[in-house]
Amino acid sequence: MRFSARGGLLIVALLVPAAVLGGCGGTPEKTVGGVGDTCAGDADCRSGLACRVGLCEPTGTSLAGDACQLTAECAAGLYCSAERECARAGDGAAGDSCATSADCAMGLVCASVRGELSCANAGTGDLGDACSDDLDCLAGLSCGDASGGMVCASGMTTRDGGTAGDGGERDGGVEQDAGQPYDAGPGPFPIGGNVSGLTSGSVEVTLNYTERLTLSANGPFTFATLVDRGATYAVDVSEQPATLRCTPSGGRGVAQAPVPYVAIDCNAGTPVATWEPVTPPPAAITRRFNDVWVADATHVYVVGPVNAVLSWNGTTFRMESLPTTGRTFYSVGGTDRSHIFVGGSSSLLLFYDGFRWTESTVGTAQTWQGMWVPEGRSASTAPFPVVTEWIPNTVAWMVSSGGRIARFDGSAWTIETSKVGDYLAIDGFDDGNVFIGRNVGRVMSGRAGAFTRGWDMGGPTTEYSGVTVFQSEYDDPLTDLVDESAYDAVVVGSTSDGAGVIVRCHVDNQPEFFDGPTPVVTWSAETPPVGTMALEDVWAASPDAIWAVGEGGTILKYDGTRWAAQTSGTTEPLRAVDGIDVANVWIVGDQGVILRGR
Repeated sequence: MRFSARGGLLIVALLVPAAVLGGCGGTPEKTVGGVGDTCAGDADCRSGLACRVGLCEPTGTSLAGDACQLTAECAAGLYCSAERECARAGDGAAGDSCATSADCAMGLVCASVRGELSCANAGTGDLGDACSDDLDCLAGLSCGDASGGMVCASGMTTRDGGTAGDGGERDGGVEQDAGQPYDAGPGPFPIGGNVSGLTSGSVEVTLNYTERLTLSANGPFTFATLVDRGATYAVDVSEQPATLRCTPSGGRGVAQAPVPYVAIDCNAGTPVATWEPVTPPPAAITRRFNDVWVADATHVYVVGPVNAVLSWNGTTFRMESLPTTGRTFYSVGGTDRSHIFVGGSSSLLLFYDGFRWTESTVGTAQTWQGMWVPEGRSASTAPFPVVTEWIPNTVAWMVSSGGRIARFDGSAWTIETSKVGDYLAIDGFDDGNVFIGRNVGRVMSGRAGAFTRGWDMGGPTTEYSGVTVFQSEYDDPLTDLVDESAYDAVVVGSTSDGAGVIVRCHVDNQPEFFDGPTPVVTWSAETPPVGTMALEDVWAASPDAIWAVGEGGTILKYDGTRWAAQTSGTTEPLRAVDGIDVANVWIVGDQGVILRGR
């Protein structure tokens, strides 16, 4: 299940070119043009630079959340942060005191000057150039020891403006000394992001249903209201352009640091029509990918065997560095990019907090096959989404072979034991309305401690391996005003002879599943195209945009009237599908197959 507004976290690969860290001592040579080097075309310049009037130069066009190495690569008002992403710069002038470069105006860096941390002009040293301290390097770089020589490098920046850390790579950037997680300070923090695809009119966005901004051009934006550390934030589209549909992603979470990466995508009105293959890292080229979770338009997570957790940064996939080895991962989900859960074999659970992965176990000898992490939602009034409950962004659900249901309430896991069968998939409308697919022709529904509803939908040999739950009725489709009284669950699977099956449950007139009048629940069988093979997973963006995937490269799309096959370009089994809206959908499968909807 996915709602349109999503929380976020900065997660970008550490961008240290091989030319900087390669070699045996001394200052490494740059193999492509750096800032100011001569060039005949963009190919003569290193990543992040372009050939301008015969010289390699940063373009200054990267937006908030885009990967960067130099501050000069970022658009006006942004700087290249320690996480190697363009983020909102401060307003500190040269000589003003600072804690990090985020306090300083664009182009200035926070450095030790005469023993005091203050904003100062950066130097001119590019990647690989010799240096003695950070002030010798271009803004966004730092001076560090690489293979015995002090050089300007990307990814060595400290988070306190002082002594460089140990340079150990991790998923959100770089560790501090002693490997402590990044502490952004006491807050409060600014919330902002970027608008794209706004070709006409204006879009109104709101922060926590209070402050409103009217945006009439593409580019970065920042709310004036600051959010306290540990407080929830929600960025929504409150008024759409006349002829466009804008979708927010990365817009919900808990503020632990400045949030500059909320994406308002005004291209989201065009549903996926074709599928293009995306190449995984060489180490995962033949893996069977078991699950995919789309955090936002530029951050996607894929899991599979042999310790495969892959992350997409908008351009390429990379293998995450994990604290465990040799495991197989079956499920992944999150509320935002600082709360990501991965379930695996041997009861393994991984959790990503925005800076590092940690390992634990839940249960004994479980294989955590399915994952659902409810997004945060809060009560509101028109013209905002009419919803009824705030779900803490640390709640998570998992299901396993052997019939276990596990729920994390923010502090501890609770495990329930089933009566029979394997649990293969889980999704929900909210934390009290959860659906589970099983391998004995049965679908269950309930909430923690009360999975009392069950339906025998296909006989004991039918296996239900995919579930999606979504809002099925809207007061106003353009603005997403929601009637909370109705939702649907679509469940997919296969019969014993390998044929695909699809069933749908419509629940009406019951916003609180167990605490009011008996809901009207209607089950019906859907009709897939003739010859549809076994189906593995299903995901809905809206009532008229649902995708199901399965054996033989099968992709089906429901358009509100019927299911029709789409061309996948592969005959490999497809195992999982996920997205954030009709224009951002991903599919994964066997033999390293990753498909991106276009």
